[in-house]
Amino acid sequence: MKELPCACSHGRDHEALGDGTLGWDGGHEGDVLSFTRSPGFRCVVDFDVRPVKLPAHEAVLLSSGPLEGALLPGDTAVRLTQ
Repeated sequence: MKELPCACSHGRDHEALGDGTLGWDGGHEGDVLSFTRSPGFRCVVDFDVRPVKLPAHEAVLLSSGPLEGALLPGDTAVRLTQ
């Protein structure tokens, strides 16, 4: 539970998590949900057990688990800046 306040603060700090255009991303293999929000935010969730390649990004804002280099492990979500 220690990470919850930190995770909530990211939602308030990034301008794309207020008003903005939301777009669903396609073209992912496996059970992956991905969306972008203007300006410069992306959320990717890997519901599969296999890792998937992370999309191009500038920084990781928050991850629900440790990342494996350029891969998003299965059962993991990540918030990225673009």
